Amino acid sequence: MGLQYEIQVRGYVFQVSSDKGEEHVRRIAYRVAQRMHELAAAGTTADSARLAIMTALTFAEEATGDS
Repeated sequence: MGLQYEIQVRGYVFQVSSDKGEEHVRRIAYRVAQRMHELAAAGTTADSARLAIMTALTFAEEATGDS
């Protein structure tokens, strides 16, 4: 399961586990926080739950090459 790391995204603290190391986990958390910030600044939504889902959808779209 990997080591546990504490990360913070938009004021929320999460405990996550990873085999890829702390630097990798922090880099991913930073990318998520940046994307959420971009979407919030664009006025997409202010609600944290909706913003998290929109962020996940944009990453999924990029990962599948459907953008």
